[in-house]
Amino acid sequence: MAKAYLRKDSPYVWITFSYNNKRYREKTKYPASEDNKLLVQSKLPEFMNSEEFKRIVSKDDTKLFDYYINLWLKSKQHLKTTTKRLYQSSYNYWFPLFKGREIVSIKASEIKTILLNNPTKKDNKRNRLKHLKQVFNEAYLDEAIKDNICNKVKLSFNDNEDDLVYPFTSEEVNFMLSSARGYFRVYLAIAFYTGARNGEIFAMKWHNVDFKKKRIYIDATVGNYNENSPKTKSSKRYVPIFDTLMPYLDDYQKNKGLQRYLFQTREGNTLDPSNLIKNRWRPLLSKCNIEYRKLYQTRHTFATTMIMSNKFNPNQIAKILGHSNIQTLMLVYNKFIEDSKAMDIDTNIDVFDTKNDTKKVKGA
Repeated sequence: MAKAYLRKDSPYVWITFSYNNKRYREKTKYPASEDNKLLVQSKLPEFMNSEEFKRIVSKDDTKLFDYYINLWLKSKQHLKTTTKRLYQSSYNYWFPLFKGREIVSIKASEIKTILLNNPTKKDNKRNRLKHLKQVFNEAYLDEAIKDNICNKVKLSFNDNEDDLVYPFTSEEVNFMLSSARGYFRVYLAIAFYTGARNGEIFAMKWHNVDFKKKRIYIDATVGNYNENSPKTKSSKRYVPIFDTLMPYLDDYQKNKGLQRYLFQTREGNTLDPSNLIKNRWRPLLSKCNIEYRKLYQTRHTFATTMIMSNKFNPNQIAKILGHSNIQTLMLVYNKFIEDSKAMDIDTNIDVFDTKNDTKKVKGA
């Protein structure tokens, strides 16, 4: 039986009907109102015998948004539980909005309007757009669409995009390290001198700290008290213990070396990230008169400082940070390298000097 109805999330009248044991829902061209709903209802017998009806029921399911978002979500099932939740959240957000639609019919303006009108955090909006882009990419690879319209959706916010990566200066780092007290001073030293993620520092154990080889093995991360495997396979790694970090760890180890985690509660559990930020991080920035930034900026500070020092190659930095390749490194941090440093080149070098050859090519 066919029926016309109104939806709270749509400005148009919709119809629903069943055919061959399959339920269809379609948007009409009539603006949402009770009068138009009655009008559409009266036209339904005519519609059920129309060419439009035949077109709808003969649609190839592989052209539907449903097919590609389910295919996309299925491809994420191998990931760890905490990561899968992020993808499931995006699925739950997008699926009801475009369910039953041919993916080719979805417009970039629709996506942008939906995201901008949703009262959620801008980081959530970026993630949802990124995930939707992956769904459309599945359709693009399948040649169901000619291009990925999500690439045309540009989100703009009142704040500066560059604030997403806002590293501290060397003076600020030294001031914070000299002003911090107790375990938090050691925590910050590890954060600034290894570039480890916050959750990775919470999960650090003393048996993974090798003072002889001067490195720390990272094999876990912590979020909301729960210890999990690292973010990605490449996140399992060794990070070097620089000479400037050694005194912090050496002194701290004499007092805390018998406990399991470097940083833990009296009960032996990992620390709560939210408490650390509230009771340690915010007060420290206020004490030092430094503009508030997320604790994650310690990692950004390490990365940008390493790059701008010109003492490490991109592959080394990427491995320390736990990136699978240098693409992420260049994408996120390249804009913080001044052109003058990028072009600081020794012009006395003869690039075609045979001494620079690493191997001879046969037949050349």
